Amino acid sequence: MSRIINRWYIGLIFIPVIITYSTNYFKLPDILANWKDSLIATLTIIISILVYELYRLNKKHLLLKLEPNKRDQKVIKKLLNYLDLDSFQEDIYKQDAWYGYKDEAIYKTTKFYDKVRLIKNKISDPKLNVLLNSFTNELKSFHEYSSMRLSGDRGYLKPFKDTVKQKENAKQQTAKMNKMTKSCFEKLDELIKYLIENKYL
Repeated sequence: MSRIINRWYIGLIFIPVIITYSTNYFKLPDILANWKDSLIATLTIIISILVYELYRLNKKHLLLKLEPNKRDQKVIKKLLNYLDLDSFQEDIYKQDAWYGYKDEAIYKTTKFYDKVRLIKNKISDPKLNVLLNSFTNELKSFHEYSSMRLSGDRGYLKPFKDTVKQKENAKQQTAKMNKMTKSCFEKLDELIKYLIENKYL
C-alpha cells in the first residue's frame, strides 16, 4: 500500500482522459476537449514519470554502490583481526630484521594469510580483491624468504649470526627482509585507505 501511495504521481496519466471525458458535461478549453491533444498530454506525463522513475532508480543504485557489502565487511574485519594491524606495524614493519621478529607477530601474519586463502573468506568487491591479493602476495614472498633465514630464539625469530660468515650473510638478508616488510606495509596502507574510504571500517 505504501508503495502505491509513494507513487501517487502515476495517477496523473489519467488526468487528461478524465478532463476530456468531462467535456461531455462541462465546457472546457479546446485543447482539453480534443482527444488528440489529450493523448499528447498523456504521453508527455508518461514520459515525465518515466524520467523521474529512472532518476529515482539511478539514485538508489548509486547509494547501494556506496554502501559496502555486509558480508564483505564482516569478512574483512575478521581477517584484519587475525593480522592485528598494530602488531604488524610495530613488530614487523618498524622492527629491524637484524634483531629478529616476535614469534607471535609472525604467527599472526601466517594465520592471516591462511585465512585469506579460504573459500568462505572470498570477497565480492573486485577492487578490494585486487588490493587484498596485492598485500597477501607481498606477505607470501616475505614468509617464503624469511622462513629459510630465521630461527627460533626465546620468543623471537632471529637471523643466523653464530659465525662470521653467517653475520655477513645476515646483513644482506636482513636488509632485504626490511625492504620486503616495507613493501608489505605500503600495500597494507593502500588496502586500509580503500577500506576507510568505502566505509568497510
